[in-house]
Order: sequence, then C-alpha cells, then structure tokens
Amino acid sequence: MEMKKQRELHLAGLLIERLAELAGSTLSPEERPDVVISVGPRRIGLEVTELYLNTEARRTEGEVAEILAAAERQACSRGVPPLQVAVSVVQGTNPSKRQRQMHVAELLETISVELPSIMSQGRAQAELEIARRSSLFRTIDVWRLRERATPCWTTVRVGFAATDFREAVESRIAAKEARYPGYTRRDATWLLIVLPGENVSSFVDLDYLDLDAPYASSFSRVFLMEEFSRAVRELPIEIVSDQN
Repeated sequence: MEMKKQRELHLAGLLIERLAELAGSTLSPEERPDVVISVGPRRIGLEVTELYLNTEARRTEGEVAEILAAAERQACSRGVPPLQVAVSVVQGTNPSKRQRQMHVAELLETISVELPSIMSQGRAQAELEIARRSSLFRTIDVWRLRERATPCWTTVRVGFAATDFREAVESRIAAKEARYPGYTRRDATWLLIVLPGENVSSFVDLDYLDLDAPYASSFSRVFLMEEFSRAVRELPIEIVSDQN
C-alpha cells in the first residue's frame, strides 16, 4: 500500500478514536473519497486532507507571543490586577524584534486606559482604541480573573489563529467541494481536515480558535483535527447541496 494511503488510514483511525459514535467501526482504503468507515450497516465516505499553516504567519504568531509575554511581565511588575488578554493582529503584518518594545507599550497603554471599565464590568473590548494607535493589533479582549489571588497576566489567541486561519480552512473546503460531485456516494460523506505535526512546535490549540461561524459545505460533516494533541473539533456547516 502506498505511503499516502497509509497516511490517510492512520489519520482516519485517529478520528475514530475520538468519536464514540464510531466505536467498533472498521476502515478500508478507497478513492474519491479516500477512506470508507464501516460502522454497523452504515458506510461513511471520508475525504482526508492536510492543512499546512503558512510559515510566515506562524513566525508572526511567535513574535506576537513574545510581545504579549513581555507586556504580561511589565503589567505584573506595575501591579495590574489579574487579567486574561486575547488579541488578534492585522493580517499581513510582520513585527520585528526591533519593534517589540513599541508594541508592548501600545498594548500596556490601551490596558491602562481601559482598566477602570475592566475592573467595574469584568470584561472590556478596546478594539477602537487599539486600532487607532497600533499598526499591529487589530482587536483586544480583556477579562478580569476574579478567582486569581496573585497578579498574573494571561495571553491567549494570537497571530494566525485570529486572522488567516478561517480563510485557510474555507479555501481547503472549497478545494474539496470542487471534487465532491465525483465522489462515490455512501450513506454519508465527511471531510477531515488535519493540522499535521508530531512535535510540540507544530501545536495549534483548537480551544483558542474562533470556529463558531458556519462553513458552507456539501459534506454532511466536517472535522478539524490537530495531530500533535489528537484534538478534534466538528465545524458547524451550512449544507450547500443535497446529501445522500
């Protein structure tokens, strides 16, 4: 069996491990779609595709993480109360190490301006403030962590996850949509999108991705899997054609 087909079966097996409804099912190699899942009398066609995130966007995400970590340290040293901060960045930006302190200052200034409303309301959105004074940050959400006794600034969801990711997933679904009419019809046809990688450097935390808006698809179900952690999320979809 060719390596590509072995890989498809391996990834389909990881999906089965995560879905209780597929317990006891078996896999068989196929073409159009790639794998057939047999569970009881049902036959489910599964198309498997891998989505490699843009390497430049991942580099940007790493630099933004450094900016946020530096801002967190400075906020703690200034006695800022415990906060959770989630940012998104302007698409296409490539921050450099030389600009790091400038962006740290932008972020801390916005936090300080919004701090009174954060402390009184529990959550603040400073999108307009940050957008006016920053070439890097597009939006920022801030929550007060009331249950934490010691000052600590937590940063989540940066870079690719907040900007290019949805477009990348939509593009991959659209590419598979073009082939959908040629698939052999089964009881259902699913799509599995895998973020590949077997080491921590490839890890993408699905919990911090905005996956709530529906995706247009002819597939009856669409799944997103992060290979390193084996995490699986089912994406909401709007059916755009009749299903068998």
